[in-house]
Amino acid sequence: MADAATDAASAAPTATAADVASPEPAAAAAATSAEQDPPAFCKHCIEGYIWQGVTTGTEVTVAGLPTYFAAAPQPTNKAVVVVHDALSFDLPNTRMICDVIAKDGGFNVYMPDLFKGDRMGPPEKFDGLMNKEPTLTGKLTQAVRIVAAIPASLSFFSRHGPKETMPLLDAVIADLRASHGVEHLGAVGYCWGGRFSAMLGAQGKVSAFVAAHPSNLALPADLAGVGDNCKAALFIVAENDMVLPLRSVERIRGILAAQKAVHEVKLFKDMIHGFAVRGLDLDDKVRKARDEALVDTVKWLRAHV
Repeated sequence: MADAATDAASAAPTATAADVASPEPAAAAAATSAEQDPPAFCKHCIEGYIWQGVTTGTEVTVAGLPTYFAAAPQPTNKAVVVVHDALSFDLPNTRMICDVIAKDGGFNVYMPDLFKGDRMGPPEKFDGLMNKEPTLTGKLTQAVRIVAAIPASLSFFSRHGPKETMPLLDAVIADLRASHGVEHLGAVGYCWGGRFSAMLGAQGKVSAFVAAHPSNLALPADLAGVGDNCKAALFIVAENDMVLPLRSVERIRGILAAQKAVHEVKLFKDMIHGFAVRGLDLDDKVRKARDEALVDTVKWLRAHV
C-alpha cells in the first residue's frame, strides 16, 4: 500500500471551471429536488476489508484530540487534514492513506479522532472486516454482523453530525495554524468524513479538498460557497453507491459548475460506496480503482494546496 501513489509526483491535473459539465437546467433541478432523498446509511458504510500493509505514522494530540500523524519527508508548512470514515481513525486503511499522502505528496498529514473515543460498538461487533478473500461462510458471517450493527450505527451517526463535528475541525485547524507551523491546508474525507471535507472547503477553511464517496451530503447547502471560498474541489464517486446515487452526482456537477468552481467529479465504474478506503485489495479491479483514486487525491492536493 505504501507504494500505491508513487506516480503522484508527476504532472498535476489541470482542471478548470471550463472542464466540467454545464450547469444543471432549472427543470432538472426541480425534478431532482422532488425525488426521494438517498438513504443516509447503507450496509457498505460499515463493511469492507482491512488492507495488507503496515502503518508508519505516530499518534499525537491536536486540539486535545488523539490524532494520527504522518510526517512529510522534508520540513513543510503545508498540511492535510484527513477526515476518517465511520470506522474511526483506528482503521489501518485510512492510516495507510495518510502515510501515502505524506510521503508522495510532501504534506504533514493529520487525522484527528473526531468521535472522541466514541465507537459504534465494541470491536468484536465489527470484526466482520476481513483481510483476505472472503469465503461463503465469511460473507454470511459478515452479513449477520452488519445487520446486527445497524441499530447501533444509526444512533451513532445521530451523535456525530455537523453541529458536533465542525467545531472540532475548527479547533484542529486553529491549533495546526497556531502551534504546528501550518500555513497552507487541504482536506480529504472518506464516506462519513467526505461531507465534512467538502464543508471545510465551502466555508473557506481549507484551500482545496477531496471528498471520496461522501455520505449524508445536504445538497446544495453543504456546497454553498465552494466557488468563492475554495481553490479546487475533487469528488471521487462510485457508480454503484446507495448513499450517493448518480442523480446526486449530477447535482454536485451542476452545483459546482453554476458556482464556476474549479473542480472535477470522477466516476469509478462498477465500484461501490467505500471502495477507496475499505475495498478488497485482493480484487484486482477494486485495488486498481483504489490506487487510482489515491493517486488522483495526491495530485489534486499537490496542485492546489
